[in-house]
Amino acid sequence: MNDATRPLERQLNGAWAKLTVDALLATAVGARPGRRSFSDAPDIVSWSDLRSKTTNISDLGALVDRFVRQILTLGLKPGDPVLVAMPNCVDGVVALLGLIGAGYVPCPVSVVAGPAEMVEAAQAVSAKAIVTVNRYVTLAPSESARIAASRYYGIRFVCAFGPGAPQGVVSLDDWPEGELAPAPPPLTSSSQTAVITFDRTPHGLAPHARTHAQVISDALALSATSGLTSRGSIITTFAPVSAAGFIATVAAPLISGTSVALHGPFDPFVLRAQINSAPEAIVVLPAAVEAEIRAVLGDKLR
Repeated sequence: MNDATRPLERQLNGAWAKLTVDALLATAVGARPGRRSFSDAPDIVSWSDLRSKTTNISDLGALVDRFVRQILTLGLKPGDPVLVAMPNCVDGVVALLGLIGAGYVPCPVSVVAGPAEMVEAAQAVSAKAIVTVNRYVTLAPSESARIAASRYYGIRFVCAFGPGAPQGVVSLDDWPEGELAPAPPPLTSSSQTAVITFDRTPHGLAPHARTHAQVISDALALSATSGLTSRGSIITTFAPVSAAGFIATVAAPLISGTSVALHGPFDPFVLRAQINSAPEAIVVLPAAVEAEIRAVLGDKLR
């Protein structure tokens, strides 16, 4: 998922060369609707107010479609950048895929980002909205987003998953069907921007745009080198904030059909429980915590 994988993009042809990330989801729904897809961490209720979800591909497609029809009611323009400050959870995956499906460009930032960091990111890409969550551990990301919107007037809307949205924040829970917008036509150009991620540099945040073709080529490379298959599963501790996180957690599983168990705030004991329930799963985690994980898991982590 670095520059070494870029030549693969030039080798894509035929159907692969024309695919978009939203088309990957539509293809997966048609090909394997009952295949298990994304599932929340077993401890999600301890660190958020989100409803725990275990989805198959058909469920995921329905959740994304509903989010698309919700977010379109805001009246943003096609191609508008939208900050996404979500934890590693099914609703976070739905938000990223839904923004792409609605024709917007998701720009993921850390769910623990404060108002100043959100403003910096929003200014860097001229973001028009923020999608976040009301509670994360002891933090209130939707309140941080609301403050950010009051400081940067380019942000027109703040939307949040979970109960207890503060005043001025659009709740994404329990919308009546009659208030949803019609679904848009599918995206047709793989050369359009799929996602914008950020790198911290000495001069501030640097945004990096990746097209649908770049994301898909990197996801194909990762799937091939990691041996991801439709019979396999992964447990990922990487929230899809970076390009690597988005490709490993979202795009590659859509291509390979691999089921994904999401891990929330890092907890080695919760991770051990997840591995015990899927001992053959591939575990995706930062190299910095490998020693700590091995100390807890021992020979369970091959």
